[in-house]
Amino acid sequence: MAKDVRVIVTLPDDVTPVDIIGREGRIKGNRVELSMNQLYGGQEKYALIEIRLPSAASGTTLNVARAEVVYQDPFAGKAMRSTGLATAAFSSDPDKVSASTNVDVVRDYQLNLNALAQEKAIELSDQGRQKEAAATLRKSAAKMKAVGSMYGDAQLAKEADAVEDQAVMLEEKGMSKKTRKQLRTESYQMKNQQKAQ
Repeated sequence: MAKDVRVIVTLPDDVTPVDIIGREGRIKGNRVELSMNQLYGGQEKYALIEIRLPSAASGTTLNVARAEVVYQDPFAGKAMRSTGLATAAFSSDPDKVSASTNVDVVRDYQLNLNALAQEKAIELSDQGRQKEAAATLRKSAAKMKAVGSMYGDAQLAKEADAVEDQAVMLEEKGMSKKTRKQLRTESYQMKNQQKAQ
């Protein structure tokens, strides 16, 4: 078990942090800082950080981020540290780019965007704006369906169908307390990586 987990991601000067997707954190210049209370053995947590890269020639490899994780090991009674480096390779060959795509990251990114869309739909529904809430869910479903199709990801396609069904139900019947709770739970679980995939 790790307690008081802090993640510090440092980017080179020519790499710009844009956003932290689905998780609380701070962007300060070229540093991104996130915290987690605790992490148990066998548990996997991640942070999706959107960055802007400089253009580079095909064949170039660029260091894009250095991650440092600092945490308390309650069993050893001391602070521990772990580091990692992320790189990006540039190519002008579309097939090479497509083949190198990490589909798990693309999926998690889309699912986190969907979690944010679900929260927005709840907010709109609470304001009596059912059609806008349903449109928000439909837009998210369409994006997941398109990305799922592009990468042959059945899980995204299945999730897109479920979100489309939620949009239909919302338009026809409004948002029940049960549906509201379900959307909140799904959103929370996705953002905290607790959803069974």
